[in-house]
Amino acid sequence: MGTAQENFEFISRENDTTLRIVNGHDLSYFQQCCAGILERMTFVSDAIGILLQPMESNKGLEFSVGILLRSVLLDGLVALNLLHEFNESFKSKKTQLEIFNGLNDVGQAILSDGLMQAIKYLQGSKKFGYYESDEEMNRAVNNFIKKYQEFFEQSDDPTQKPVLKKQPDSGFQLFDNLSESDFENLRRAYDKYQLYSK
Repeated sequence: MGTAQENFEFISRENDTTLRIVNGHDLSYFQQCCAGILERMTFVSDAIGILLQPMESNKGLEFSVGILLRSVLLDGLVALNLLHEFNESFKSKKTQLEIFNGLNDVGQAILSDGLMQAIKYLQGSKKFGYYESDEEMNRAVNNFIKKYQEFFEQSDDPTQKPVLKKQPDSGFQLFDNLSESDFENLRRAYDKYQLYSK
């Protein structure tokens, strides 16, 4: 258990250092996406590190660690997909600007997915009495869209469903991309991801 604990402490420490360096800088979508992955890996590493010690005496914590590992696994696969996109762009002799713009588009799509999940949460929270009316909920969603308007198609109709400018890959597309890449053997990680998803 000691080696795993040391590895998680290393991840947490190094990610925290990196995040302090980029904090306050104007980051591209691609950089924001990578910083978000690092931040989440830091939080998960800290949580797993806390759970590892009592897990030896309480095997019921294995499930909790598995749920946390699921998010790290998905973030790792997303990061590898970004690396795959970079490799494909580099092999096709694109310019640095074309490579950057392509990665930025992928980063924007990934961030867009998170924003769309937040909107679904806002819309779903009405069922639990968080909003008293559809109008109040629509106002919250529209305010959210205005705050992140660079990610959404603009509409004059406040009742229209939000439409993302960049559509994220589905989980299956992500794994298909990886299976066609230099990381083909990582497609097996999908099985582990599915296991911890259930």
